Amino acid sequence: MRKVSIFLAATLLVACSHNHDKHHAVEEHSAGEHNHHEDLIELADEQAQNFGVKVEAIRSGEFHSVIQCSGVIERDASNATMASAPVSGVIRLAPGVSPGRMVKRGEKLATIDATAVSGGDENRVALAALEAAQREFQRIESLYAARLATQAEYNAAVAALEQAEAAYSPAASSGSVYASSSGVITALTVSDGASVSAGEQIAVISANDRLSLHAEVPAGDLSVLADIHDARIGGFTLSEHGGVRTGISAENGYACIFFTFNNDGSILPGSGVNVHLLGALRDNVMALPISAVVEQQGEYFVYLHHSPGHYVKRAVKLGESDGLKVEIVQGLHDGEEVVTEGAITVRLAESSGAIPEGHSHSH
Repeated sequence: MRKVSIFLAATLLVACSHNHDKHHAVEEHSAGEHNHHEDLIELADEQAQNFGVKVEAIRSGEFHSVIQCSGVIERDASNATMASAPVSGVIRLAPGVSPGRMVKRGEKLATIDATAVSGGDENRVALAALEAAQREFQRIESLYAARLATQAEYNAAVAALEQAEAAYSPAASSGSVYASSSGVITALTVSDGASVSAGEQIAVISANDRLSLHAEVPAGDLSVLADIHDARIGGFTLSEHGGVRTGISAENGYACIFFTFNNDGSILPGSGVNVHLLGALRDNVMALPISAVVEQQGEYFVYLHHSPGHYVKRAVKLGESDGLKVEIVQGLHDGEEVVTEGAITVRLAESSGAIPEGHSHSH
């Protein structure tokens, strides 16, 4: 009898121990299942659509090598023309003529009073000489036709007339300075009321249809600039606006690169800009739109679509950015579905503390 009692007690002990271990395993499984879903972010599909959340399956592909630097936008000097004084005298600028003023071809910029300087109006003297030469030529020409003047006299009259025509400038007779092309006055080299000499530069007019980019990088990157073929300023890609690289040089300890491009009015001349210089293409690079990446306390994350109405946050490490996309060097794999637009909406849903239905913290 004592042996039977000891056997039953041992059996019950094993059974209790087994049930306790089983119950403990169930609790661990439940806790594990809860932890598995604890980082899910709930955002109803209808809400996501209303707030512009878009998801894309990402794939590796080509991506430019990039150099980030600063630059300055300038007017294209190759399209500049000069306005010069036709005569010597005192200049009077036309109303409103100043740097930055848009002008049209043929528009009057200034007038010059040639009588206000010592020696008087030289062009007026030249005009008087021209008129005298014309009268003498007409006289000799009629005599030469009647064989009353010699060939030498006729040749001398022709030469005198040609010299008088060369000395006289019809454009200078008005004393007016006109714009030779349409564009923007980028420089005035004289002030109103100043004395000027014939041929002296008055203004520089730059055509408004082309601009140039002057970008600088450390001198050590000079050799790298040879691979740069395009540039981006914000979302403005130069090659999409007739942009071409025009030169590379070393100046004042920096390596400089220059582009010209069409002016569509969205970039102001004289402004400083942040530039992404685009070089050779690299293959097998995973890149996302910049809008897909969020920053929190110095770390970077993206949101992945987990299941209908649910998202998860994933930490990533970034590489180069070309101003529109950013390279992902760690944290993602081909084929994963990433939120490329509307990441801020998913972040707000995350901050709200919403918990997917059926996965409450209460037990």
